[in-house]
Parts: sequence; C-alpha cells; structure tokens
Amino acid sequence: MNYSYDDKALNWKGDGYFEGYWQSYNHFKDIKEELQKVYAHPRPNQYNAALISNLEACNSVRRGDYLAEPEFRGICGLDYYEKGIKEILSDGKKHVFFIFSNDMQWCQENIAPLVSDNRIVFISGNKGQDSCWDMFLMTHCKDLIIANSSFSWWGAFLNEKVDRVICPKPWLNRDCNIDIYNPSWTLIPCYSED
Repeated sequence: MNYSYDDKALNWKGDGYFEGYWQSYNHFKDIKEELQKVYAHPRPNQYNAALISNLEACNSVRRGDYLAEPEFRGICGLDYYEKGIKEILSDGKKHVFFIFSNDMQWCQENIAPLVSDNRIVFISGNKGQDSCWDMFLMTHCKDLIIANSSFSWWGAFLNEKVDRVICPKPWLNRDCNIDIYNPSWTLIPCYSED
C-alpha cells in the first residue's frame, strides 16, 4: 500500500477504486479551507457547547491515542507525550490540557503528573454516534499533541485556530514511504515501547 502523495489519484478519469489512509497534506492543501467549511460541525449540544467555550477561552492542548492496531501501537508512548508536553510548556504560558482517549485510566496515571501546575480536563462525554464530536472539539484547540491516527490527523488538519501541532515520527511501525506530515507541524522522534 502506498502511504504517500500520488497526483494520479487527483487526476484520475473514469471509475476507479482507491485504497489508503488519505492523510497526505499534499492531497488536501489546495482545498483545506473548503474542507474546513464542509466538515464544520453542526450545532453542539449543551455539553459540547460548554467544552467549545472552554477550549476557546484558554491555551488549550489536546492529547489522544491509538491503541488497537499493531502498525500504529507503541509509537506514542509516555516518552512521546512527555516530550510533547515539554514542547508546549516551553512558551512559559499557562495551558489547559484536554485529554481525549480510549484509555483514560492510563492518562490519569501517566499524563496528569506531566502537566505540572497546569489544569487538565478529561473529555469522556461523547460516546457511540456522538464520538465524532471529539474530533470537532479538537478543531477548537490552540495547540495539539496528536497521536498517529486518522482521527488525530483530521482533527489537526481541519483546525483553523491551531498555533502548534506536535506529532510523532515515525508514524508507522514499519519502513515505508509516508507523506503524512504538514510542513508546519513539529515532529517529535519517538520509539516503540513494548
């Protein structure tokens, strides 16, 4: 499977079937603003409206993870998040860390101690068909520490307000040509943890 930009996909004539992760910045950079409008979230419920207000009122940072797939698993370990948090805090400002995760207990035990005296908020109210709201909420964060997942990538790409995106390198647990990073993102070297 090809993980990098291929302009043939954009200029294909006729019927075709394309398989891939579709996370190359080069595939979407020319239509980014249009995509941000197309995927603008609908009117939020009370829970998400309050979170959006909170996200926009502070120096918000999002953390997420990808636990299920072997190809992605282990890259975003504690070392990665520690480096990412240190990078965010290097600006000397107070931040509020919003944690989106499918392993909240791990985050409470491991991530919470890393944010020093900065506030931390664990987001857990969006379940089932409302889970998409977590990605919409990501588009309101001023800084993002993203996992190597499609969910994180699209949340970062569609964010119109973002100042910094911290992301892992490598993205996958195998050698392949990958074209996933936005040139403005900060890459944090990380290694698999068993």
